[in-house]
Amino acid sequence: MFLQTIEHVQDPDAVLDHVREVVGPHGVAFISTPNLLTLAEPGAEKSGNPWHVKEYRSGEFRELCERHFGAVDLFGLFHARKLAVHEAALKLGWDRVHKTLRMSAPFYDRFTPAIAASDFALRHADDADLDRALDFLAVLRP
Repeated sequence: MFLQTIEHVQDPDAVLDHVREVVGPHGVAFISTPNLLTLAEPGAEKSGNPWHVKEYRSGEFRELCERHFGAVDLFGLFHARKLAVHEAALKLGWDRVHKTLRMSAPFYDRFTPAIAASDFALRHADDADLDRALDFLAVLRP
């Protein structure tokens, strides 16, 4: 597993070459990375994270993986249930409202611990609009 790391390296091709060597001819590698389109501001080529060297769109991430592995299954991680509602509220300006009312800390003190695995959905690329995914997960076989 190589989770939330590929975006931090200078030479991702060298890393994936090494991962392929390590898993051997019959192994499987799992690699995840954030989605540039949901991480960065609209139209930006990179988020403000100073430790990210390269952030990927789904097609770019797939192309990178396909250069090194014969079989690439791409999945997207999405908000589900209450996080989907929260995401919609943010788009409608919820952050401005709770900051103005000084209720950010009490809200997030209760909301954050209530987040569970069921608040996320992992969908195969064939079944999902990956542009909306929070993260990508590639399952790679030589």
